Amino acid sequence: MDDIRHKLQAKPTRFLDQLRLHIRQQELAYKTEQTYIHWVKRFIYFHNKQHPKNLGIKASGTGALEFFSNGSSSTYA
Repeated sequence: MDDIRHKLQAKPTRFLDQLRLHIRQQELAYKTEQTYIHWVKRFIYFHNKQHPKNLGIKASGTGALEFFSNGSSSTYA
């Protein structure tokens, strides 16, 4: 069942659901969505389950998606 996308609310409140919505609005492949979510979860667990906005990542453009897709540390304070 991992190959079926989960349904999302129109305006999700949970961080990972917001990220999923953004990925889907960009019309990226489902496998890409799964990969991004996996790496974001690893990032959050590595930082002791803190919300990414509390970690010093600057909110610019697409936020977390930009940070993880570019692999750039320039947006990390």
